[in-house]
Amino acid sequence: MHLLDGDAVLLAGATGRVGGATLATFVHEGARVLVVSRSAERAQATIDALLDDTERAAAMPFAADLADSAQAAAAVAARAERFGRIDALVSLAGDGHVVRLIDSSLDDLRTNLVAFTETAYSLALPALRAMLAQQPRPGTRSRGRMVVVTAGSSKQPAPGRGLFGIAKAGVNVLMQAIAREHKGDGIVANALVRRRRDRRCARLSEPRGLRRRRDTAGSRRHARVPGQRPRQRRERRAGRPQRARGRLMVQIS
Repeated sequence: MHLLDGDAVLLAGATGRVGGATLATFVHEGARVLVVSRSAERAQATIDALLDDTERAAAMPFAADLADSAQAAAAVAARAERFGRIDALVSLAGDGHVVRLIDSSLDDLRTNLVAFTETAYSLALPALRAMLAQQPRPGTRSRGRMVVVTAGSSKQPAPGRGLFGIAKAGVNVLMQAIAREHKGDGIVANALVRRRRDRRCARLSEPRGLRRRRDTAGSRRHARVPGQRPRQRRERRAGRPQRARGRLMVQIS
């Protein structure tokens, strides 16, 4: 029995390291995945590189610029048309502009808001409407789940990442709002904060005390060991996409 057996998933931003690892895991766990990218060719190349011949039938490329609300809605519609429903939305999409506040302009802020906040809204709202219109899957009370990956700068902005953090914080609030407004409707929504320091993800919906205890333990667990050789550090960095995709699996399964 696979964790995502038969689930219809829309995956945006799947052509990067974390997105690729996530795509492979979802398909291995039985999901049927619409792989959304600005380029259908790039999406297909990712599918071909990560999945074997029998698995590729479970993944379909789709070209869309998610900053365009019409194209984002078309991606959701394609997901429902191909598989009859949408069980999960997972988004790692967005490409913002990093600039120090003192050097920034209103246009820089707008660029980040479009890249992250508006993109998340344009994708999440059509997905939410589609999920509310469908019946829960047999044996569950959930009509659908959505997860958007954000960044540690959405909570504690690193130097030079203030505008980036503002836009990502808007995504956090968007997911919280969806979760709270539609909890009784069988909708699960979360933002995963992917921290810059150690690339771990934290659930915004966890109680503050639990997050603090886990973050403290995680800092000890992932702290750099004195005398550790560069190769060992590289091996640990190579495992970061796998840790992130594991946390995404927890959110949608």
